[in-house]
Amino acid sequence: MRTRIWKTCLLFTFLIVCTWVIWIVYLGYFKPTYSVKVAPKIQSIVAFGDQKQYVSVLLEENSAGKLNISMSQNYLVTVGYKNRTDKRSNKYVMDEGESVMVTTYALNTSDFTKRSFDLADVWRKSRYTYQIIDVYAITYQGEDYLSIRYYKAEYSPGVVWYNLKTRTFVKYGGKDFQSIFKFLDGSYRTGLDEKMSAMNMDIGQYSLNDFFEKAKDLKNLNISREYPQIAQNLSNGGAIYVRPLFSDKATWFNTIIHWFAPKGQEVMELYAPNGDTGDKTPIRSYADYEAWAKAHPEFGTE
Repeated sequence: MRTRIWKTCLLFTFLIVCTWVIWIVYLGYFKPTYSVKVAPKIQSIVAFGDQKQYVSVLLEENSAGKLNISMSQNYLVTVGYKNRTDKRSNKYVMDEGESVMVTTYALNTSDFTKRSFDLADVWRKSRYTYQIIDVYAITYQGEDYLSIRYYKAEYSPGVVWYNLKTRTFVKYGGKDFQSIFKFLDGSYRTGLDEKMSAMNMDIGQYSLNDFFEKAKDLKNLNISREYPQIAQNLSNGGAIYVRPLFSDKATWFNTIIHWFAPKGQEVMELYAPNGDTGDKTPIRSYADYEAWAKAHPEFGTE
């Protein structure tokens, strides 16, 4: 009797150990695991300017995924990623269970109509299998697109565009497109970049403070008098984006040096160097910068 009980206990223990081992193997090899890059959570959107060409964006407090936001002419876009990370995942293939959640906010509607969809699902249905690396909004020849970078093979990424109006994929159209990631020509040589950095903001050709840092020392500047709510949004960590078809880089440059000048002063005090003499040329407009750049080709282009 005792022998039978002992054998039963031994068998039961063996089954428990086997089950535990199988479970560990499953968790370590067979069960899918994922990493998630969340999309930023938007608290408010305000379009302003005579053509509503500027868009103020404020995120929720401590919102993650700040870099996963971009804007085209007619859409503000946020993106969140879910990528498989277990040993059976394929770096170059969009695995089942992976997603790229895109949310668009239509800038031409009174309520900034929101639409969300899984780009990875649309991608698969269009018979693309490559792994999506990143996605951001662009404007090209007046149309709104998502620029999608994907892995074709190791060290060999490809690019395809997704038209937000027709909801179709199209071939890469080339480098001549507008993106919030473009650098503003003239901001470095004139000292504008340094002055904006002192206020805890960065500036691009179509963006201001797109790292969503809290701006400082805006109280006594023109922007606080002319657009008090926008200035407050910047102080709370908001960003401003420029709708590219409504404002060229000269207009944006001139707008910035007016907004962030002291109250009552038309523009900021900016200067560009004159060769090795130590003299400096006052810059009061983008036209002044262009004239200086033409007269000083030794500095090259930015």
